[in-house]
Formats: sequence, structure tokens, C-alpha cells
Amino acid sequence: WDEAEYLSIAKYWITDIPYELGTQRSPFFPLLIYIFMLLSGGSEIIIRFFVSFLPSLGIVITTYYLAKEFYNKNIAIFATAFVAIFWLLLFNVARVHVESLVFLFMMLTLLFFYKAYIKEQGIKWYYLMGFFMGLAFLTKFTASLMGFTLLAFVVIKDKFRFLKNKHLWGAVGVFLLTITPYLIWSY
Repeated sequence: WDEAEYLSIAKYWITDIPYELGTQRSPFFPLLIYIFMLLSGGSEIIIRFFVSFLPSLGIVITTYYLAKEFYNKNIAIFATAFVAIFWLLLFNVARVHVESLVFLFMMLTLLFFYKAYIKEQGIKWYYLMGFFMGLAFLTKFTASLMGFTLLAFVVIKDKFRFLKNKHLWGAVGVFLLTITPYLIWSY
């Protein structure tokens, strides 16, 4: 059902067949499908490659870097091997589902949060964190729960001193800038 709805939304935008975007659906994923439908002439294989396979591959790669940052190279290799054969990822790679893409964006958000806030490796990570959190939200609205989780972590770790962190506010600004086209369109 989900796959049919996402593809129908994209096809509606191309051919103007009567179909409405449901309020529970974020527009970014159908927009990506729409773009690849236009570029490929409607090739289902191309669409599946770009919106299902590549995000799944990105999850495997991001798992390695995330585990390496959190632990070490050996655990990263083990975690990557486990994720590469994880049934849920394999299930979604064969379908045009939003889960792989939103999970990739959330993992990238977590990786950049760790590099920015925990490791303090530079301000560019803050802005990348905000951008990918915005993309995750635009892909699936429930991804916003990750923002609340990160906020809870920051409050527990630093109490309310985080309010003085201008780079964190910059990340919030990038997040808001990323979702602004959706907010305007939704309004």
C-alpha cells in the first residue's frame, strides 16, 4: 500500500491523474520519486535503485563510521556486517518504502551530532546535523522524535548551558531553513 501511494503521488505530479497527498505522508520522498521518474522516463528500476538501494547501502556505510566513532574499528566491522544482512533492511531494499531513507538521514544526524557536540570537531558538523535532521523530518514526520531525543541528551548532559551554544542554534536555523519550503507549501 505504501509503495503504491508514494508512486501514485509522484505520478499525479507528472501526469495530473486525480490523487491527493495524504496528510500523514511527508512530501520529500514522493518528490524524490517524482524527480527520478522524470529523469528516467518512469523506469521503475532506476527509481528503486536511487530511493531504495542507495539509501540502504548508505545505512551500511554510515553504520561503519558511526560505530567506529562510538567504539573502534573492530566493532564497526562487526556492526556493519550485521546491518548488511539485517532482515528489515533487506525487506525495505526490495520495496519503495520511506524507512531506509529516513533511517539513513537519522543516522547521519546522529553521526554529525556526535562529531559536533560530543567530540567538538568543528562547526560544519552542527550545520550538517541540522540539514539532515530537516531531511529526515521531510521524509517522515515521526523523525522529529530524534530531535527531542537529542535535546533531552543535551539537557541531561549540560543542563541549560546548551542555550549559550551559538553553533547549536545555527543547527536549529539550518533545520528550520531546510523545512521552510515544506512549511510554505503546507500553509
